[in-house]
Amino acid sequence: MKHTLRFTVIFSLLAIVAAQNTRNEVVQITFPTEGVTVMSDSVDATFTLASFFDIDTAGCTDCDGYIKVFLNGNYYSSVTSVVPTPLTNLYEGSYSLKLEAVDPSGSSFSPAAFDTVNFNVDLPDVDNLCAPSGFSWYHNQYRLY
Repeated sequence: MKHTLRFTVIFSLLAIVAAQNTRNEVVQITFPTEGVTVMSDSVDATFTLASFFDIDTAGCTDCDGYIKVFLNGNYYSSVTSVVPTPLTNLYEGSYSLKLEAVDPSGSSFSPAAFDTVNFNVDLPDVDNLCAPSGFSWYHNQYRLY
């Protein structure tokens, strides 16, 4: 009896851990990667989706749900197919991207099925141009100094 109880407890804990790992693997962000610096004001976020999770439009009756996109904790957009998701009009700074698989009504699963990644945007600087100085131009000599 004592061994059966121990086996039951261990098996139950393994089942809980396995279920949690499966839930965490529903959606996986593949780009941007953790800590990457992007040199543009737009990023095409890419992700993979577990084969057992079918997405479609909000309110669908024959799917598991869709993906909500959050940028810095704020809702950004919804995704209904596994295609690159454009994040546009980004400013320099740090960003947190979260993709969450939700049910057809838009509610989170329990536990939530999501992936997050932090990335940076560093826009190329435009040199501060000043008026030219230190040269002379002489008419009809075709020479610039």
